[in-house]
Amino acid sequence: MKRIVPSLKVILFTILTVNAHAQNVGTDTCAPQEKLYVVGYIRSNHLASADTNLVIADQLGTLRIFPFPNDSTRVLGGNATWGTLP
Repeated sequence: MKRIVPSLKVILFTILTVNAHAQNVGTDTCAPQEKLYVVGYIRSNHLASADTNLVIADQLGTLRIFPFPNDSTRVLGGNATWGTLP
């Protein structure tokens, strides 16, 4: 009977640990921090477009589309805003 109790503890711990991380999915990571957490390159149909856009990543690695103005007089500043040449 003593052998069953430690085994039950291990099973419960495993179930609770897996359940706690079930909200996020990751590739090449054991602890995904977002709904989809990828270590490596990705391809996304959401980012694909017939328009010309930039894809930027914030300091956490979250990607978003940054529309390109198609205006040769506009430049992208270091603060991620479009401006004009001085």
